Amino acid sequence: MKHPIVEIARHELITQWRSQTLKILLPLLLVLTALIAFSHWQQQEDFIEAQTIWQQQNDAEWEAQPDRHPHRAAHYGTMVFRIISPLSFIDSGVNPFVGNALFLEAHRQNSSSFKQYVSSTAYMGLGYLSGATIILVIWPLVLIALAFNSVSGERGHGTLRQLVSQGISVRQLLFGKTLAYSLISLIFLLVIFSIAIGFMLLSHVHGSDVLRMGLMFVLYLFYCLLWTITVVLFSNWCRTNQQSLSALLLFWLLTVIVMPKMAYSLAEMQYPMPDRAVFDIQTA
Repeated sequence: MKHPIVEIARHELITQWRSQTLKILLPLLLVLTALIAFSHWQQQEDFIEAQTIWQQQNDAEWEAQPDRHPHRAAHYGTMVFRIISPLSFIDSGVNPFVGNALFLEAHRQNSSSFKQYVSSTAYMGLGYLSGATIILVIWPLVLIALAFNSVSGERGHGTLRQLVSQGISVRQLLFGKTLAYSLISLIFLLVIFSIAIGFMLLSHVHGSDVLRMGLMFVLYLFYCLLWTITVVLFSNWCRTNQQSLSALLLFWLLTVIVMPKMAYSLAEMQYPMPDRAVFDIQTA
């Protein structure tokens, strides 16, 4: 006889497989992931092509300059270009915000140029679509849509009392539901990171990149597990499906959208970023 938690998780997975919600959300999520992957591939190819052309032209001009004193040559300057990280499909980091090209010259500290996004609150969070955006922003909404009635629905249909009368505790029910949606999250993460591995194979990969990929997978899996536990607990605390859905959507809005933007605004107020002239004076 199988453990009750395993049976509950198995029943929940079968129920979700037959539900209309999953049949609607799954194709939409796959299409969104495919569009982001295609957009990332196109941007990466265009950037590599432009980078190669400008790097070759810059190196040719540097080599073609007349004989100069090394100090004069240093003042002449040269361009360097930022290399795309093999993990950029998951998260491009600060590259879209700090620029991709930097002019090096003696006695001057220049800023990088060709930024994709301006560093402001209007672009924080949802400004750059990547694998991390799907995991951190979109996937919690999918979990809410799938599991908001996982326990409150049992209570509303009267099946919760039947389960308890058969010897299944509420704790076992919660563990079973959490296990089911954790498995769904695991499958989702495997799809995202499979695409990321495909992009890694197209570039030069180092051992540190593989290690960082593994650490990112563990951290994102932990993030999905936290959201799974949160959704199931909210469904258990709320008496009706409507209350559960409303509370979870409000919680998602506060934690995913409002609080990060508020934290950025407060940090900018507390530690304002100086303009270029003030920064040059302070670092001179």
